[in-house]
This record gives sequence, C-alpha cells and structure tokens, in this order.
Amino acid sequence: MTHKRKYCMERLHKVRAKYTNSKIAVDEFTQPELSIDYDGKRDRWAGYDPSEHRAIVEEYQKIEEAKRQMRAQKLNAEEENDEQDSDKDKDKYVDEVDMPGTKVDSKQRITVRNLRIREDTARYLRNLDPNSTYYDPKTRSVRDNPYVGTDREVDYKGENFVRFSSDTQQHANAQLFAWEAHEKGVDVHLLAEPTKLELLKQEYDKKRDELKNKARDSIIDRYGGEEHLEALPKSLLLAQTEQYVEYSRYGKIIKGQDRQVIRSKYEKDVFPNNHTSVWSSHWQDGKWGYKCCFSFIKNSYCTGESGKKVVEAINNNNMQNKILYTSLKQKR
Repeated sequence: MTHKRKYCMERLHKVRAKYTNSKIAVDEFTQPELSIDYDGKRDRWAGYDPSEHRAIVEEYQKIEEAKRQMRAQKLNAEEENDEQDSDKDKDKYVDEVDMPGTKVDSKQRITVRNLRIREDTARYLRNLDPNSTYYDPKTRSVRDNPYVGTDREVDYKGENFVRFSSDTQQHANAQLFAWEAHEKGVDVHLLAEPTKLELLKQEYDKKRDELKNKARDSIIDRYGGEEHLEALPKSLLLAQTEQYVEYSRYGKIIKGQDRQVIRSKYEKDVFPNNHTSVWSSHWQDGKWGYKCCFSFIKNSYCTGESGKKVVEAINNNNMQNKILYTSLKQKR
C-alpha cells in the first residue's frame, strides 16, 4: 500500500477486503527511484528497444521483393510483344511521332527567339538616321532595308529580305503543301520524308498546270480573244496604279501604303533677313539673340561683324560706367 485509507481514490466498502477476502485490488506499481546524471535525463533514446526496428526492415524488404517480381513480369511481357511487332519498329518514329514544329496545332506554343551573336552589329546601330527604317524593340527586328537611299554596299537588307530570299519561300511552300496534304488524308512529312514530299509536289504542280492550260485553251477555242491576253499590263498602258495615298492640308499622309516620315514641326536651317545663324544661338545677360550679329531683336535685319563691334563697344562702355559708379559710391 502506498497510501492510507483516507487518501484512497476508490470506492470504500463497508467491510474491508482483508476480512471478506474478496474484491482484492491489484497491487500498485511503484516507480523505481533512478539516480541519473545530466546527460541521462536528456537521452532521447532512453528506454528504446532496437529489436522493434527489425519489423520495419522486414516490411520494406517484402515491398522491394514484390516490386522486383512485377518488373521482371513486365520485361518478359515486353520481350514477347517486341518479337511480334519487330516489323513495325522501322516505321515507328516516322509515322507515329510528329516532329516539333511540322504541324499546326493551336494547343502547342511555339517560341522563336530572335537573338544575335555578340560580335555582330546591332540592328538599331546600322543606320543612326532618325528618319530611316523603323526598329521594333519588342521583336528586335528591322523589317525594311535600313540603307534605303544610300549607295553603300552592305550584306544586310532587313528581315523581309532574308525572309523572302534564297530557298526560304520554297521551304515555306513545301511546308504549306505538307499541311494541306495531311489534312486531306495523305500521310507525308516534310522533315522525315522530304523526297516523297518533293515528288508529290512536282506531280501536283504538273497536273494543276495541265488542268489550268486545258481550261484556258477550251475557253479561247470557244470564245476567242487570245490577242487580248498578250497585251501589256494596265499600269504601263495607262501610266497609273491602284496605289492610293491621301494627304492632309499640311502634307501629312493620312491613308495609303506609304509610311509617314516623322519630322519636326519646326523649320530647320532657315535663316531669314540675311542671318547666318538661327535665333537663340546667342545668350548674354539673360537674353537670347543671333550669334552672327549679337542682335537680341527677333526677325531683325542682320548687321554682321559691324553689329558685333557696336554691341561689344556698348558692353565695354557699360562696364566702364559700372566700375566708375562703384568707385564713386565707395568714396562717399
């Protein structure tokens, strides 16, 4: 007993158990008094049985063994399928796999980087004239020729020249033909089967030209008028084109294909009244004037070097008067 009768937390019986010899409670567990040092009190593995970890190790070993058996069964099944489908492996990557960028699909995002080599000249530095070809900073491209109007021989004539020169147009037409043929059920690929695509395109162009010429000849045989087909273009006969350009009363382009050249609204290099410099080219004593004659009156007539001498003489006289006035003031 670790406590007395009056401190017992259980329900007391009328007759004690030692007299009735029944309903005897279990002996209480007495905690042993341990004398542990500082490190022993803070030992996190105190009371742990290492044999309990063996059950965890055995469980993981069973899982690994099951995975190994499933992997072996899967490999055996693949080997059996490979033996049956050995003839299909040759065309596997040609017919079933799409090369990136060869078919139009709205679900795929195509990113094109327009970068340059560090040794190359930047496009916006090729022509520093502010009225030259427009440079698009977002795409880093100059579409038109930046050297238009100059006699300089260059190796760069804009993005449009590179895009529509050499075999670029032929490659674009071949790609378009491959897409159209694929939509109509013809299994052809630009990158995987370029020879097949080229032969199909040549055959298609030949048949198209034959049908076009046949229809043209049948119409001429029936209605005549072959002499009108050999006439010169209307642009040469009438000396006019369908290009429409509309200007405002100030000479600014409002509508049309021509691009408006951005200029300043102020007139440049205009010297009225015999002046050789523009207004506000000279500054003195808080006033603007002409540098050629030191005149501070706008739209005045230029007096040249004689006007400069007169202004300098007046300034010298004013300076002497100012010095004399200050000296007299100090004497007083």
